[in-house]
Amino acid sequence: MARVKSSMQRQEQARQEQERREQERREQERREQERREQERREQERREQERREQERREQERREQERRAQLAAAESEKSQHENTKNQKQSKYNANSEKIRRLKAVKSNLETQKGIADQHCKGIKNYGENADNFKDWYGNMYTKTLGCISGEIVLQYKDYVRRVDEVLDAVCNEITRLENENMQLHGDILHLASLINSLINKIRTLTN
Repeated sequence: MARVKSSMQRQEQARQEQERREQERREQERREQERREQERREQERREQERREQERREQERREQERRAQLAAAESEKSQHENTKNQKQSKYNANSEKIRRLKAVKSNLETQKGIADQHCKGIKNYGENADNFKDWYGNMYTKTLGCISGEIVLQYKDYVRRVDEVLDAVCNEITRLENENMQLHGDILHLASLINSLINKIRTLTN
């Protein structure tokens, strides 16, 4: 009887030990499932964070691209307006230079004619053979008028033409110098515009 009781106790202890081990196993499995679930959730959270960061970075890059594109288009428009203004000024100056050169040529011609007339009259007055049959007060007055007033008036006319010619030449030089500066500015602006066109093309690709 004692042996049977002892055997039953051992069996009960074995059963209880088996149940305990089964509970421990189940607990370990539960914990392992929880751990794996936590890891899965953590991975999902990190993946969501990564996607959110990528989305924000894409938005930031897109905003930056749009801002750069707007700035480049605005700068290009400003350079084009400035270039057009300088080109208009250059063209207006070129037309003024063309007209002034025509005036200069005309003044040089008139000066040459006046010089020839002055020399001719002076030589005529100084050549006694022209007045060999002419004597008296009228001769003296006429000779004085030719060699004095008329020659002096021609010289004064030539001097005034010279002053106007100098002023015209100075203005031509000023306009030509201004146009050289404008030409350089126009080329520089054209280079800037070309670079901006390439930048805009790159930003819109």
